[in-house]
Amino acid sequence: MFSLVEDTNKAKEIFPDSEYTYQFLKDNETIGVASINKNEDDKVYIMIKKELRGNGYGKELFSFVIKKLKEQEYSRVLVTFEQSNIQMLRIVTSNGGQHVSTNKDVVKYLIPIK
Repeated sequence: MFSLVEDTNKAKEIFPDSEYTYQFLKDNETIGVASINKNEDDKVYIMIKKELRGNGYGKELFSFVIKKLKEQEYSRVLVTFEQSNIQMLRIVTSNGGQHVSTNKDVVKYLIPIK
């Protein structure tokens, strides 16, 4: 069973400037974290523990984050990730993401929230 819980400690350590941070849990074990930052063009960051990647958890976490954004009445979100992160590229494009820019090894995609 997956859950997303608002976090003030673990995710805040990774994303100290974020407005909202969440822990992504499976059976009460933290498998990832998410950050939403309204102050930087509505950026979203998600991270799955390295040893747990490739199991579809990123897709699940992203779905939870999109749901949170809908609840908070966002109209769009800017997702930033490393260009080499093919899994995130698939997640973002399958959610309607459109390429905004590439700077060195970092890409940005804009996703409309419906």
